[in-house]
Amino acid sequence: MAENQQTIDMTRMACEAYHMSDAKIATTISLMSAASSKHLMSTYNEDEDRSQLDAIRPLFENIMPEISARLFARDGITLRRPRLSTLERFTGMDLRESFIDTFQSDAFRKYLNILFEDRLLRTDLRHSDLITSPVVNGNIVAIALDRLEPPLSDEPDRLARIVKTTGSILGLECDDGIWRPEFTAHHQEGVTLTLVSDQVSDMVWGDDDLDVMDDLDLEDQEDHSDDVIDATARQFEMAT
Repeated sequence: MAENQQTIDMTRMACEAYHMSDAKIATTISLMSAASSKHLMSTYNEDEDRSQLDAIRPLFENIMPEISARLFARDGITLRRPRLSTLERFTGMDLRESFIDTFQSDAFRKYLNILFEDRLLRTDLRHSDLITSPVVNGNIVAIALDRLEPPLSDEPDRLARIVKTTGSILGLECDDGIWRPEFTAHHQEGVTLTLVSDQVSDMVWGDDDLDVMDDLDLEDQEDHSDDVIDATARQFEMAT
């Protein structure tokens, strides 16, 4: 039950972030990166965890701070970047791809399970938890990236393809592959239901089901609708 409420709260925060100013969402991401970095360092503190730590640290210490800096800049605020950051010269698309590569790496998937298990031990929601929200529920970092560098409509990246596929299943227009708050609720037999992800451990494996859907031609969605819905049903649960 706690997991459901925490997930719903994260989704609600993503909806709020969608409407935030650039500076406000940048502040949220800065808080997320600081809290996540602290949690990561306390989780992997042994020499044998070094490879796992090194694979994830760039997300919290370079990628997310760079996203914050660029959002602040859009509001005329100059933010000092991390001393060892190498991302300032990255194009927006390079930054987007760097996030995707790390966010969907095996190392980060393992860390997601650790975060999830830690979250189950309490009822509160912390900034370090927010990165666990899947893109289809509203991930604040992905929302920021969509604002900075929207996915290419003719060559959508992996995150955009997942959003487009989910939008198609829910009957939402989503040709641009950009998440929006309408994804969090839909109508079924006159009742409005809130869409929330299943547990992170199931969500990770459910993402493998979305791997299959990545290759589907959305124009031929009807031909695959039963398979797609069955795959997606394993990833989502409905809650009022």
